[in-house]
Amino acid sequence: MSEVETVQYQVGAEYRITRLLTKDREARNHLIAYGFIPGAVLKVKYRIFRGAYWVIQVHGHTIGMRSSELKRLKLYNVDTY
Repeated sequence: MSEVETVQYQVGAEYRITRLLTKDREARNHLIAYGFIPGAVLKVKYRIFRGAYWVIQVHGHTIGMRSSELKRLKLYNVDTY
């Protein structure tokens, strides 16, 4: 998977986190505190407000996130690899 390829999120799909794309220490700590660590699998439960926000599940916890926050994660679709 190339560095510039973006993942099109689909409800019900599972994605594995390969890396955190932000250099901002506070943002990285925020993501790690929620369990977004490389190797973790997240599942997209549903989207709200026309895709501006996503409800996802990671490590058994359901979390709502903005699309801009999800873009800070490098993901790949578990079902395709």
